Amino acid sequence: MQQVNRVKSHLYHVKSFVQRFALILLIILSFGFMLLGKADNVIASSAQKILTAVMIPILQVVTVPVNAIKSYAGDVQELATLKEYNKNLLEQNQELQKYKKQAKKLLIENEKLAKLLNYKKPPMVKSIAAKVVADPGGAFAQSILVLAGSDDGVSKGDVVMGNEGLAGRVALVGTKASQVLLITDVNSRIPVFIEPNRYRAILIGDNTKKPQIIALPEKAEVNPGDKIVTSGDAGVFPAGIEIGIIESKKDGIIKVKTLVDRDRLDIVNVIDFGLKGILENLKCEQ
Repeated sequence: MQQVNRVKSHLYHVKSFVQRFALILLIILSFGFMLLGKADNVIASSAQKILTAVMIPILQVVTVPVNAIKSYAGDVQELATLKEYNKNLLEQNQELQKYKKQAKKLLIENEKLAKLLNYKKPPMVKSIAAKVVADPGGAFAQSILVLAGSDDGVSKGDVVMGNEGLAGRVALVGTKASQVLLITDVNSRIPVFIEPNRYRAILIGDNTKKPQIIALPEKAEVNPGDKIVTSGDAGVFPAGIEIGIIESKKDGIIKVKTLVDRDRLDIVNVIDFGLKGILENLKCEQ
């Protein structure tokens, strides 16, 4: 019994000791765990530095062939593109060579035909752009004044073109300006073809915006929309210059809608085709 009491007494002293120093032990343990955590971080950081130092050279060695492969792949793709481009160029060159041979052949044939027909080449064409400045009036009801004259190389009889087609012909020439007789003036007479059947006729002005067709063959059949072009007869105008289209045919009167609108003429081309025709002996008429 005394032995048991003695053991209980020892346990009580131990319990009292533990309770007395428990707080201190907990504080010590806490600091210990904190130190261990910090030590782990330091160790982990050191390990990471060592691993990085070791891996960088390895990665550099590994990426060299990878970059080389990428560069090679790019070169191969570019080479394929250049090969295809070169193929297209060769095909185009072959096509051009074929056309070149055909052009030479046609040129030789043309020269032979020209010699056979005693063909005479047309004179050099001279063109002058001129500003339309006024409607001078006077002897002509349908005329314009342009800022180009003999000093610029303009001469009587030169053809005057608008942007779309025939506008008229130079009637009077000054040193700095010229008067142009329009195709709508009553003094204007122009030999023409009516296409597509190429009927010969005369286009006459009547001082309106829509000149008339006369001297048409009796059996000729023309319709609105048929094209009117110069025929080249009498050497006044070169052949093939577009004038307009037939707008109406009523009671034997055929009216033409011209391509050139007088009210919109601003800049014209004065062209010397080297054709004087019957103008050499005329003062006011085309």
